[in-house]
Amino acid sequence: MRLSGIFADYDGTLAPKNIARKESKLLDGVEDSIGYIREHGKFAVVSTKDYWFLISRLPNVDAIGCIGGIEVVIEDRSWIRRGVVQKLKAISKLLEASIQIITDPDVVFEVKALRNRRVAGLCIDWRYGKAPVERFLKKIGEVARRFRLYVEEYRYEPFLDIFPARPDKGVAVSFIKDVLGIDGPIMYIGDSKTDNPAFKATNISVGVIHNHDAPSLECQYFIKFENVPKLLSELVNLELNFDPSRLPLCRV
Repeated sequence: MRLSGIFADYDGTLAPKNIARKESKLLDGVEDSIGYIREHGKFAVVSTKDYWFLISRLPNVDAIGCIGGIEVVIEDRSWIRRGVVQKLKAISKLLEASIQIITDPDVVFEVKALRNRRVAGLCIDWRYGKAPVERFLKKIGEVARRFRLYVEEYRYEPFLDIFPARPDKGVAVSFIKDVLGIDGPIMYIGDSKTDNPAFKATNISVGVIHNHDAPSLECQYFIKFENVPKLLSELVNLELNFDPSRLPLCRV
């Protein structure tokens, strides 16, 4: 099977997770592989990060799905999911309220902005500070839901995301495929449950394992995080011909 493209998550897939935002960068070798992959097919990134974060760290790619698919950017065009714009003021109000509720200076408020710079999401990250008191997080969740926003909590991760609508990477993947005119097989690589809709929207799904932990990944294959650069470089050598016997994959 010859792949027409490779789509991938960013954090925990193409770059390390659980590091400071300013230190985030692609794993060694990934940037070169992306360039070679694009000689044979398409390469897209679909992430819960926003456009401005991703564009500052990625080489040229064919498309970027941002904020869990809330926005898709291809070349100089941007598409925003229907119904999102009406909720942007609510996101800004929630940001202001959250900053007043949580005063620990080491808790990071990561604002997710659209390409037009409007606030369209928020991540509250306490990896480097004290975990907010449970009642504070509950209060923030209550306020968010009152504004009809979507709250994504991660059972084993010290942060939560707030979106104007439920993220759906599968919708972003399908939209990108249509706009780019991809009609052949696609591989998707990701490491969290938010990648499950994207796994279902592609032909080959690869779940990335960190420390032998694969939380609820609905994929066909597993790969260790440290082997992702090798996977991409081997696919380059194979000119995107998918041969699992020659790739560092483990069948689910």
